[in-house]
Formats: sequence, C-alpha cells, structure tokens
Amino acid sequence: MDLFLRITTIFLFLVWRGYWWITEQKADKEKPKNKETASIFSWKRLHRYFVYAFGASVFSQLLGVSILPMQSMIAIHLFGFCLVVLGLGSAILARYSLGTNWANSYEYQVKQKQQLITTGIYAYIRNPIYSGLVVAVIGAELVADSYLFLVYFIFFWGAYKQSKLEEKILEEHFGKEYRDYKKRTKVLIPFVF
Repeated sequence: MDLFLRITTIFLFLVWRGYWWITEQKADKEKPKNKETASIFSWKRLHRYFVYAFGASVFSQLLGVSILPMQSMIAIHLFGFCLVVLGLGSAILARYSLGTNWANSYEYQVKQKQQLITTGIYAYIRNPIYSGLVVAVIGAELVADSYLFLVYFIFFWGAYKQSKLEEKILEEHFGKEYRDYKKRTKVLIPFVF
C-alpha cells in the first residue's frame, strides 16, 4: 500500500505539472504577458529555483530517500494522500477558474486584458493555488513518512507573503473592485484566514 500511494502521489504531481504547462501555453498565447527580461540571479528567478529545489526534495522522498523519517503508519499515509488530492484538486480548480488570466507568481504582473476572477473557488478565497499547493506538499511529506511535513507549514507564511505582494499589484490595477473583493473573501483558508 505504501508503494502504491507513493507512486500515485508522484503521478498526481506529474499530471498537475503537465496541466500547468499546457494551460500556461494557452494563457500566454491568448493574453500575453508584459515582457520583462531578468538575469539568471534575479529575485524572480531565485524564487523559481527555490520552488524547484523543494519540489526535488519531495520527489526524492517519495522515491525512497529518507529525510527526517517517522514511523510508517498506513493511516498517516492515507491522510497524507487525501491532502495531496485535496490540495492539487483545489489548485487545478483555481487554475481552471482563472483561465487565461493566470501568470506565474514570480512574475508580479497583471497580464494584458486581464480580468478579475471572483467566482467559483475565488468567491471564498483569494489565493487557492497557494493554499492547495502547500496542502499537497504537506500531504506528500506524510505519504513519504517524513517529519518535514512540520517544516512545510512554514510555506503558509511564504504563501501569505507572496499573496500580499501580488494583491498590492492587483489592487493598484483593479482599484475599488479589488478592495471590495478583499472585504468579502479570505486570503488562504476559506472562512478562516
């Protein structure tokens, strides 16, 4: 059962990544990004490298590398797998809702002809992609039997800081419409925070 959950978790992350790549191509074609070049050591690129490094850490653990191992228990594996499904499902649903209005978080921009999406999952939470991915990574760590799941709770703080940077840009662009939207929604956790 442990091996099955690990392989299925890897498969779900690969499906998520494939969906991300395909929808990014469509979004960039229909609503081009504002072009900006960055050096290899820019903050935006370093952010991307940081995310990839953590992703590699999670994948290596799912493949059997032990980092801060905890006692293997099927109930914890199943709970972690449920978190992976919930988190990736929320992120994909949010990405689908955004459609062509999506841009990479590290790009800090409003795309050409971008619309403010406030329906679907966005009627409850402003940053469901961040929340979903953090929940999925915590779940993957539980599937991998690693106490690192506790460390990954810090990612909620990182997601909060990232969302504040993006919300500033969105508020400048959409004005009162975005301020009103912020009043009726939560940042990362529906009905809570």
